[in-house]
This record gives sequence, C-alpha cells and structure tokens, in this order.
Amino acid sequence: MTKILITGQIGYEVTPDSVREQLATAKGGDIDIHIASPGGYVSDGIEIYNLIRDYKRENPKSEIMATLKGYAMSMASYIAMNPAIDMLVAEDNAVFMIHNVWGGTVGDYREMRKTADIFEGLTGIIAKAYTTKTKKSGKEIRQMMDDETWLFGAEMKEAGFVDDIIPSEAETEKPAAISEARAIFNTVAGRLTGQDIQKAAALIRPLGDPEMATNFTPKAQTPAQNAGNNTTEVQTMTLNQLMAENPAAKIELDAQLKASFEAGKTEGKESMQKTISAAAAFLGPDASYPAPIKSLAVDVLNGIKSAEALLTTVAAFDALRESQKSDAAKADSAQAGETPGEQAPKTSDNGMINNEADLLADIARMKAQRGEV
Repeated sequence: MTKILITGQIGYEVTPDSVREQLATAKGGDIDIHIASPGGYVSDGIEIYNLIRDYKRENPKSEIMATLKGYAMSMASYIAMNPAIDMLVAEDNAVFMIHNVWGGTVGDYREMRKTADIFEGLTGIIAKAYTTKTKKSGKEIRQMMDDETWLFGAEMKEAGFVDDIIPSEAETEKPAAISEARAIFNTVAGRLTGQDIQKAAALIRPLGDPEMATNFTPKAQTPAQNAGNNTTEVQTMTLNQLMAENPAAKIELDAQLKASFEAGKTEGKESMQKTISAAAAFLGPDASYPAPIKSLAVDVLNGIKSAEALLTTVAAFDALRESQKSDAAKADSAQAGETPGEQAPKTSDNGMINNEADLLADIARMKAQRGEV
C-alpha cells in the first residue's frame, strides 16, 4: 500500500502536481492517504479532490484508505469527504473544521455581487460532499458551515464525517487542541485571491460531475450603467481592447503578472513555514513545555509575538531546566552525605530573570497586561 501525504497548506506545501506525482508511484495499487492540513486554495483543493477520484475510476479494484493525522480544516476537510475513499479514520486528537468558502476581491458593486455568487455556488458544491458522507440534510450542513463548526476527536465520528477513530494512550484536552488549531488556521488564512476563486469556478465544469455544473449557476451580470461617466471602467475597457488588439503585449503582461504572483507566493510560503516551524515544536500533545511556553507559541502563530521572541524565551527556559537538573543532582548527592543540597528556585527580588520561577512569573505578568487569564 502506497502512502500519499497531504500535509501542509493546500497550494503551498501541497499542490496538485505533488499529489499527482505521488499517485503515479502507486501504479494502480492500494493507497493510504494521510491528511494533516489547515486548508488553503479552493482551486488546488478541487483539483486534488478530482485527482483522487480519477485514480479510483481508473483503478476500480484499488482500496483507498485515508487518515486524519492532525488537522483537517477548511479545504482539507472537503478532500477527506472524497467518495473514492473506502475507509476514512481519524486520530482521537485530530481537529476537523468546516465553513463557507471565503476570500477577497477588488472591484465595484457588480464585481462584488459576482464574487458573492461564485462563493455561494462553491459553498453549495462543498456542502454536497459533506451531506453525502454524513447523510445529514443539506440545511443542517449549511448551518454548520455558516457557524464555522469545529469538531474534535470522537465528535467527528458522532457527526458522521469519519468512519472510525484511532485511540491513543495520551489524552488531549479539546479546548487546547481547538485553540491551537484556530491559531494555525488564522496564520494561513486570508491568502485566497480573486484569481483563485475564479480558477476554482472554472474547474467545476471540466473536472467535476455534471450535476456540479448544474448546481453552480452564478447570476447573470447587469450591464454597466453610465459607463462613460465611470473613469475607472473606461480605463479597464481600453486596456482590454489594447490587449485584444495586441496579443504579444497580452502575453508579456500575463507573464509579468504570473512572475510577480509566484514571487510573492514563494516569499509568503517561506515566511509562513518559518513561523509555523518555530512554533510547532512547542504545541501539540507531545510537547514537553509548560503552558506559558505554549501560550507564547500560539501568540507567535497569531502574529502577536515574533518567532525570535519565542526562541529566545525557550532557550532561557531550557537553560534554567538544565540548571534545575544540576541542582537536583546536587540535592541527591547531599542526601547521600556527599555535598550540601540547594533549595528549589524562588522568584528573585532584583526584578531580573534568574530562574524558572522568574521566567514563568514574567510570562504571567505579560499575559495579565494583555488582559488574558
């Protein structure tokens, strides 16, 4: 059985090309898909969804299993609903989130209405995948999407989104897991663009089911009124006419826009990876750091604190922890009659961070100043 990884943001770490290459290595055999993603671009998510479905169509005897290993949020949750998957399971500490399609656009009121129609159409298509999997009514699913519903562990099975739950010995508290998931989601959210939504809408007809095309019917656009009085619109039409009359200029402009977009995308990806890498080690059920450190890591993901501040604090904490180990060893030796032991560290009177107690007290003060509990 070939393992297929869908881990990271869709459109950045996970792309249709990367999934296509992984599926090719399976050579028509059974596959095991591991999903751990906060979601991402709608267009790439739809294409990945169709790649998996096409694999099953081309290899009907293959068995496809999928496991939610960490986060399956937003577009990643849609991919998990793929009807080509024979068995969908989730780790008992995984987080699942569904919501409406959203993003941004630039333009006048007509462009905004057009985008809203596209959002609503795409949301309806994604909702259909949820209703098919859970057997819930379309009305119930749409309400869950309107509410932005977060599910944890066994709740996913109870709601019908997964077939089974993989238990573990370690226990994770739901509030902490959801809080960390929200922080990660907020870090990667907001990167959707109007171009992505338009591309996603275009993908529905050639790659989706025929019924998807009939369900997706954006409203017709109203012709512009008093176009001659709209300076911006006149400029736009003039540019379109220029591009139509000069194909070579259009090709050059498209290439420049694409290069600019890819450069910004790469820069954003590197920045995001740096932030997540810095904070991820101090979050999750396996993290060995105390709650104040985890809280600071969440602040980094939310953009409140810098990754450098987190790493500096952790370095200080690690040094203090090593010092404590040394102190404990001395205490053990003292009990054995070798050397005098030392007392557990207490907060210092000089206002400096000299030990772990000082560090935790300082973090508590910072949280109090921000109005946190």
